[in-house]
Formats: sequence, C-alpha cells, structure tokens
Amino acid sequence: MLDKSYMEKILKVKNYYSKFIIKVKFDTKVIDVIKLMHENHIRNIFIEKEGKLIGIVTIKEIMKGIEKDPSIVFHNEIMKLAKNLEEIDINETIFKSARIMYDKDVGILVVKENNKIIGKVGERDLLLSIPYLKIELRVIDVMSRDVEYVYPENTIFDALVIMNKRKSRHVPVVENNRLVGMFSSRDILRIFSKCSNEEEVRKVINIQVRKEMKIDPLTIDPYAFIVDAANLMVNKNIGALPVIDITKIIGIITERDMIKILAQTKI
Repeated sequence: MLDKSYMEKILKVKNYYSKFIIKVKFDTKVIDVIKLMHENHIRNIFIEKEGKLIGIVTIKEIMKGIEKDPSIVFHNEIMKLAKNLEEIDINETIFKSARIMYDKDVGILVVKENNKIIGKVGERDLLLSIPYLKIELRVIDVMSRDVEYVYPENTIFDALVIMNKRKSRHVPVVENNRLVGMFSSRDILRIFSKCSNEEEVRKVINIQVRKEMKIDPLTIDPYAFIVDAANLMVNKNIGALPVIDITKIIGIITERDMIKILAQTKI
C-alpha cells in the first residue's frame, strides 16, 4: 500500500499532464491528419467544431479505416474515425486515469479544471510515475505471451491487419525464428504521409514489410524489472519492447501493459 500523503504530493494528474493540444477542423482530410501526426510525432489529434472540442482521432482508428477502405486516406471523413472524448479532473490520481484508459480502451484523456479543458494526459505521461511506485514486478509477470508476428515478405497491409486484430500499434518481424525487426503505427504514418493520391495508397499497402521495418529494435530481458521497461520506453520514445530469452522472442510488453498495472494498483 502507498502512503496517502506521498500519493497526494506525487501521484496526481496535475504533475503529468500537458497543456499542448493539437486540433483539426471536423472536415479535415484524413491524409492531412496523418501528415500532422507524422510531423509532430503524435498518435492522437483532437477534433474541433465551432471552437469546441468534439472528439478525438487516433492512429488506431485511422488504421482500422485503412483496413476497411484504403481510399479513405483522401476522404474528408475524419469524423467517421473519431472517438468520444474521455476526461479526468486535474486533481484526480494517475490510478483513476489509468483505469479510465484501460476500461475505455483509450490512450489519452482530456484534463479538466473547474469543468474547463486545460490540457491532456496520455499513456506515455503516466509511465513517468512508475519509478515512484516501487513496483517489484518483472517483465515476465506482465508481458503478453501470445505474440503474433509477421515475416519480412509480408505486406504492410498484412501487418496493419494484425495490429488491428490485436488492438496494438506494434508487430514484431520474425525470420528463421529470430526477431529481425519491428513494424509500428509510426511506420504507417511515415509511409502514408508521403502518398499524394489513392493510386499511391494502393501501391504502398502492398510493399513488403522488410523495406519499411525498423531493423535491430530495442528488446528487454524477461527478468528485467517493470521500472526498467518503463524507463526504456520513455527515454527511447517507444511504445513496445519485444521480450527476448537468449535468442527467442517469448513475449512483448507495451505501454498498455503498464497502464493495466497502474489501473490495478491499490491505494
């Protein structure tokens, strides 16, 4: 159990939220949102209508849209991909934030003070709290073991389908039973941001993963502590770590796994 006075001082949303919000108009083209995400290294953008925030679009929703109809990239249909805003008060705890994120399957919350939106807090922000919690769990205790992966010869569309199925932003690339790369939503943004028409979209979804994956990705040992994984994700700006035992991939640990830990933390 955590000391409540310590929690009051350290583990409040007000210590982790950001005032910086990027927003677009409700009739913005999907391709322009993709470019904005890529240029700003973000995976969520708020949607505005008549000066009011009315929703949020995430890279996950864009990926789902592309799977259903790749041509959506050049449509003015960003609202069709939008999700409702989920909120948290600035004086609430990070644990409540994590529970909302985990229960609602969202990666970001708007932060309110006196019922007014003043910023946002995301999964990566909450990871900054983990070193304060003295959690003694190891990676092997919380990692996902049923790893799905792609081969280098699979297409970008194949990888996107698996990520959507797993509700994940990352998929390992394996060859001869060894990890050779990682493919992520960040790669999706980079690739599709270069497209100038629907024909180019149809071409890029059939490119082999080997041409666009990140080679020699960072990994972590199954017996490393959770705090080590959290620090690595924050410091290297990555959302997932393949778990390697000798040379074999035996799992993957993601920001979502960390959020689950925070959501289940008792105070």
